Amino acid sequence: MSLPNQQEFEQVLANILAPDNNIRIQAEGYFNAAKANPDYCVSSLLHTMRNSQQLELRSLACVLLKKCIAKTEDSLYPKLSPQVKEKVKTDLINALAEEKVDNIRSKLAYTVAGFVSGLIENGEYPEFIPLMFKWAASPDASIRESALAVFNQLATYLLNKGIAPYLTNIREMLTFCLSDNQNEKVRLAALEASSSVILILEKNQFAAFQDLIPLMLNCLALELNQGNIYEASSAIESLIEIAVSKASFFSKHATQVMGAMYMIAKTDNLDDSVRHLAMEFMISLIETAPSFVKKLPQFVDQIFPLCMNLMLDLEDEDEWSEVFEDDEMDLTNYDVGLESLDRLALSIGGSLVQPVAFKVIPQYLNQSTWKHKHAGLMAIAQTAEGCVEEYEAHLKDLVNMVLSMFKDEHPRVRYAAIHCAAQLSTDFSGQLQSQYHQLVMPALLGAMDDPVSKVQSHAATAIVNFVEDCENKYIQPYLNSILNKLLQLLMSGRRFVQEQSLSAISAVADCSEQLFQNYYDHIMPFLKQILGNATNKQDRMLRARAIECVSLIAVAVGKEKFSNDAMSIMECFIKTQQSNMENDDPQAHHLLQGWTRIARCMGQDFVPYLKFVMPSLLASANIKPEVVIADVDDDDQNEEEGMDSVTISIRGVGDKRISIRTSNLEEKALACSMLYSYVFELKDGFIDYVEEVAKIMVPLLKFAYVEEIRETSGTVMPQLLSCVRIAAEKKKADPAMIKQLLDFIFETMLESLSVEPEVRTATILVESLLDCIKVVGDQCLNVDQLTRLCAMLKMKILASATKRQELEKENRQEDDEEEQDRIDEDQMMEEQFLTTVAELVGGIMKSHSATFIPCFQEHLWDTYVNMLKPEYSNDEHRISLCVICDYVENSKGACVDHYKTIVPALLAYSQSDSAEVRQAAVYGLGACAQYGTDSYNPAVADSVRALITSIKRSDARVDVNQAATANAVSALFKFIQHKGHLDVCKPVELMPIFLESLPVGGDVIESKIVHENLVKMITANNPLVLGEASSNLPRLLRIFSEIVDTHLVNDETQKQIIQILNQLNSQPQMMQQAASFLTPDQISKLSKAIQRPAAE
Repeated sequence: MSLPNQQEFEQVLANILAPDNNIRIQAEGYFNAAKANPDYCVSSLLHTMRNSQQLELRSLACVLLKKCIAKTEDSLYPKLSPQVKEKVKTDLINALAEEKVDNIRSKLAYTVAGFVSGLIENGEYPEFIPLMFKWAASPDASIRESALAVFNQLATYLLNKGIAPYLTNIREMLTFCLSDNQNEKVRLAALEASSSVILILEKNQFAAFQDLIPLMLNCLALELNQGNIYEASSAIESLIEIAVSKASFFSKHATQVMGAMYMIAKTDNLDDSVRHLAMEFMISLIETAPSFVKKLPQFVDQIFPLCMNLMLDLEDEDEWSEVFEDDEMDLTNYDVGLESLDRLALSIGGSLVQPVAFKVIPQYLNQSTWKHKHAGLMAIAQTAEGCVEEYEAHLKDLVNMVLSMFKDEHPRVRYAAIHCAAQLSTDFSGQLQSQYHQLVMPALLGAMDDPVSKVQSHAATAIVNFVEDCENKYIQPYLNSILNKLLQLLMSGRRFVQEQSLSAISAVADCSEQLFQNYYDHIMPFLKQILGNATNKQDRMLRARAIECVSLIAVAVGKEKFSNDAMSIMECFIKTQQSNMENDDPQAHHLLQGWTRIARCMGQDFVPYLKFVMPSLLASANIKPEVVIADVDDDDQNEEEGMDSVTISIRGVGDKRISIRTSNLEEKALACSMLYSYVFELKDGFIDYVEEVAKIMVPLLKFAYVEEIRETSGTVMPQLLSCVRIAAEKKKADPAMIKQLLDFIFETMLESLSVEPEVRTATILVESLLDCIKVVGDQCLNVDQLTRLCAMLKMKILASATKRQELEKENRQEDDEEEQDRIDEDQMMEEQFLTTVAELVGGIMKSHSATFIPCFQEHLWDTYVNMLKPEYSNDEHRISLCVICDYVENSKGACVDHYKTIVPALLAYSQSDSAEVRQAAVYGLGACAQYGTDSYNPAVADSVRALITSIKRSDARVDVNQAATANAVSALFKFIQHKGHLDVCKPVELMPIFLESLPVGGDVIESKIVHENLVKMITANNPLVLGEASSNLPRLLRIFSEIVDTHLVNDETQKQIIQILNQLNSQPQMMQQAASFLTPDQISKLSKAIQRPAAE
């Protein structure tokens, strides 16, 4: 095919813009074919961009040129001839310098930046950045603006490393251009470029650029003074980006910048959109860096009343009571004030907010106008969550004050009061219900008789808040009244009132559980009537709520009560499922959850209905993500409905706009969660769907877009294996299927873990892998699998340990409280990950000792030993010691060659000041005594001394140290038991120390073992325990008095103690003499135990 001439080429571009889909597709094919000749394609685009008479073609050529020559895998630039490469450089620079059309010049800046970034990274265009600095000082304002636009984009392409050598020049350039009071476009371009540069700076580079802040604020002031709303908004938006991502940049000028934003936000005659952005800046900055409040002593005193004042901007609309859903899309002053109060309280806490709130809110509540009372009530509701601790002391007064407003003459005040009561029910969950149910519940019941339907509906909604996380004993006295009121609303109310009534009945059923059985026969017929008769499109939400309601009631009352209606309800569900529901039909979502609840209620009886549920559920779980990645400068920026977009900066690629249909992801996540519920509830009843579910969900372990889906997929894996194992045991599945499924899961799990970026998700996946191995059983992985697993774990351990060290270093250098909190949280997540990996390693040692130990020795031993070095943290020492303990316990003597490393480490860390480290070390010494060969004997004397030192620490009984002490005592007994034949470990010398240390606590498992061993020795009449002539009996009775009827003994030990006590009771003189050494409380406790039968 011959290449089109320039005129024909431009026609191809014109056809790409054609509305006719067929013409457009054909033109795109011609253009893609032209790329096979890079010189021709790029030269033609350059010519069109510079010379075409049609602006839209020049604009398109500019965008397409960027895609062709920017640094990407399919870039045409490397394929160009030297002559055309030079022409690209020359033409682009000339075009940018000469372009007069703003829109095209802007696109040119994107194209130039995208093109030169790759060359700069490769050191191929050293003269470009100096040229831009020269342009920035040009007397031609359009040239200066173009240079700034290029720097704005280059920052996102090259990021910090790419422009680091030029930071001084960039700062000077930005200072010069921000100071240009004669040209608005230059100033705004400089402000935008400043924001882009600041966003890629490291914290230690901020100081040199902080003097730009006054200039940026001056730029904003000039736009406001000239009434340029769009430009002023753009300026504030640039500052918000910095506030969200680099809040500490403003630390030097916090007072100045917050003062400016406050003045903008409070100025009534400014455009509301600008005022809203100023509020957004202040709240965003405080959210990101709450410690800034310390630099702004008047901030809360100023912004709280401002938020309240904004909340007065509310119209008394006649139609308010008739409209249930607010479809108003425009952000109002009321919305901004309301949301800002919530965010303010959550970010800086009640200690700062409560004093101001309790000063301002009463002033509003005491006003006669409904708007003031409404604002006061909503302010309480909005700030309660962030001020829980401070409001708690005044909860009774708050409740009484809110409830007094239930009788206000204005319906919107009554509505706000109900809303506030609902929010307090949530924020003070448990306390409010237990202490004030006798006040709140009657008020809500009365509100359901309100003459205004919207208020009635909100009262029903508040019932939902009240009963969530509420003990059913607090609603039991009101159940009759609640359900009668809700049924009245359900039968006579308007549709939106009926919908809220159904939600309230659902919540009450969920809370009351078995208590609901008394009301089942009265309520279920109404629900079935709705499901059968409410068939119009406008009834979809009503039916959805009814589906939710019947399924929650089923779970509450149980299978026996529900079984009579189960068939008809499920037939109704099936009919709804098989109808042609539209994409936005709320019934679909509620059906997914409703079916799952019915399955939980019906158990194995639900299995026959899976054939109706699973097809749509599997289809939802298998939805492919709808993702569009585009350049931010693409002309077609119209987003489809339901698509959410975010712009990110990628080094070497620049700004990209990523759009994704979130509704699909939400549906997929819900479906995956429901699949987990089914396999968990139905066990082997789910066997027919295991293979299909595995084919969908195993690949989702690597699902890139939503970590929740990866996590759910991980937790499903052991459930699927458990389903197959149980089915195989019942002869319903081939036993070989268990190993086949495990192998399928293992390969993808290994791949997923090796690349998983989220620490929390990686932790969940590691836990799931261990659960999978436990389900399948010993020796379920072969040597190749174990070897590859060890290699992957080593990589992850090293990466995590390195990350922890970086965080520790960062924490030492950080003085910002919020950053320190973030770092602490990140360190905790890394520690949890390493702990979970250690549990996996230990678990595999137990189940695969013979095959795994060589892999461990080859791949992981050195890694864990390295973590014992002093420069590592206590957490890492503990983790390493725990793995060593598992190694000693499960290696069957194979660890002998490593005693020279193991024993000194255990001895050293048994004296650590960290209780957790000490606990692991002393446990390890006990493991050496129990499982060590004779090769360990030379270390026995030192080990015993170390344990005695740990046991006799002055702080050994302090709460934080009890677990370590319990493990040391347990370990000492192991030496008595397994090494007592050695002269350095004589039981006659060590048993008194053991007895003196009892009882122990802190570690329930070890405590039970220690006390079990004690009781066994007593039962065996061990003279070292009983003492000469039973002289130790008083001490033993004291120990019994402290452990009997506690979690520190197991059932068998408890039984044996009672038997011993009964035997002693048959010898009154001995018992009376021994009891004389006990306190009255100790005697009382033993007496109660004696009174019970020994078999209890």
